[in-house]
Amino acid sequence: MKNIDGASCFTVGDVIIPQLLKGVSSNNLEIKELCFDTLNDYIETFNYVLIKDSEKVLKMKDKEALLSIALDALKVNNISLRKIASIFLGNFSLILSKQQLHKFLEILVNIIHETDDISEKIVYIGTLNTVAKNTASRHVDFINKIIPLLFEYCNQDYLEQNTNNYDINNDLVETSLNLIETYITKITPHMKPYVDKLIKVVLTLMQYDPNYQYTEDMDVDNNYYEGYENYDYEFMSNDDSSWKVRRASVRIIQSFIKSGIEIDREITKVIIRDLVECVKEHEENTKLDIISCLSSFVRSL
Repeated sequence: MKNIDGASCFTVGDVIIPQLLKGVSSNNLEIKELCFDTLNDYIETFNYVLIKDSEKVLKMKDKEALLSIALDALKVNNISLRKIASIFLGNFSLILSKQQLHKFLEILVNIIHETDDISEKIVYIGTLNTVAKNTASRHVDFINKIIPLLFEYCNQDYLEQNTNNYDINNDLVETSLNLIETYITKITPHMKPYVDKLIKVVLTLMQYDPNYQYTEDMDVDNNYYEGYENYDYEFMSNDDSSWKVRRASVRIIQSFIKSGIEIDREITKVIIRDLVECVKEHEENTKLDIISCLSSFVRSL
């Protein structure tokens, strides 16, 4: 399909769309997944045509049906199908009208707010991020609903109060921060009101490392070592997932720099100081992100 000329969009659509609509409605998960995958291919190939004139192949009722089916697919206990459905919704958002997109965003935000299932929150926040990567400029009316909702999870108090679901809550915070990063990058001016609070949050979270501890090594002569701290880094768990929170937090700082958001000079000094403190990071990819962030700060000064 990748080599088909754009002028063939409607001819191809007239042939395959009716069959794909039937396929995504199938109870057979393999068929449903294959049809969503084909729809992704079709939209990615002809998005420049469909953005302007999708109604020729997809009537309003068809779009509403596809949205409903794809949202339901996100609830299915099948990782592969959920991933394909999420990608589809990201692509599909490109060809929705303003009214359709706003209705869709309202549904996503309401589900995220109302569900008590953390795994479900992660899926829908991740899907919203996929959608935002394509249509963030059309989310402006929803930012004042979305960002405060994400702040409910993106803080150390939330993590410390929900230690029974340690790994999944780390995933929730990471996914939420990833969405915030997308908005900072895509709609920078509309994120400026949240910058001060975000800095406070991520400076705390990028040091969130509950399963590691520092112990003072006070050898032999206490007088000699008075006022001096020599720390040993103790690894408490080989499978600790808190690095996801720290890395996502550092990437928020990085997105401020890339987006050209002006940060007060004194606050910048605090950020750099805290980044330097975090260079001791034990997870290699996170450590590389920290060093990269520091380098970006130096270049921006």
